[in-house]
Amino acid sequence: MNKNDGPKKNEGRWICLYILAIIGIAGLINLLMSPSIPSISSIDAPTWLTFWGSYLGGAIGCLPAIAALQHSRREARRQHLENEKNHKLSALPVFACTLNSFSFMNGQVESLTTLSGIIHLSQEHGLYGQFCSWKPIEYMEHVLSSDENEHSTFFELRNIGAGPALNVSLACAPSARISIQSFGIGEKSTLAFLIYIPPEANENYEVRYPIQIRFSDIFGNRYLQVQPLLVRKSKQALAEISTPKQLEP
Repeated sequence: MNKNDGPKKNEGRWICLYILAIIGIAGLINLLMSPSIPSISSIDAPTWLTFWGSYLGGAIGCLPAIAALQHSRREARRQHLENEKNHKLSALPVFACTLNSFSFMNGQVESLTTLSGIIHLSQEHGLYGQFCSWKPIEYMEHVLSSDENEHSTFFELRNIGAGPALNVSLACAPSARISIQSFGIGEKSTLAFLIYIPPEANENYEVRYPIQIRFSDIFGNRYLQVQPLLVRKSKQALAEISTPKQLEP
């Protein structure tokens, strides 16, 4: 159903009630005048006819004014909602995600200088165990000391929207949200996911992790995007990311 159907239906209902009220008042007065009540002798039938003609004519003449008022209010509300929507879109952050095939095992420590952190991922815990450092060698040491069944993949986030993304956090049930950096327009960040794959997993093993990306714009509006991460024994892949959905305050 069109969202404008409600106001139009209410407008028609009020006009019908207005017409019924006009007829009802006229009928009530006519009913009250039916008993023999003394009145001014100069008031005769033509006088009453003139009165009722003026009454009904004036009442009916108000209908276009009421319809015009309702139309103006509806149009003003539509323009307000459209302006508010354009206002939000002018500063809306939007995330795009990619996976990087770089491997820690290549020993390319210099490539870790752009890494923003390491986060563990498993079916039991979701996202957990965030580790951040300014020293690339510490990232390598952290990975070498992790569980041998954890496989690394590099998850890159980029803000491709029209405004900066603030208060950015990641989550994957059942974990709590993990806060990461804010993103300027066009800014990107790379995280290393250490994904636990059971040793008994075979070639048919596949798990879908819905990575929730929460953020706010410069006006304080909160948004959510979901990036599905498909994990197989031999490789990982990303499904299509959702569009930003505004969250309730």
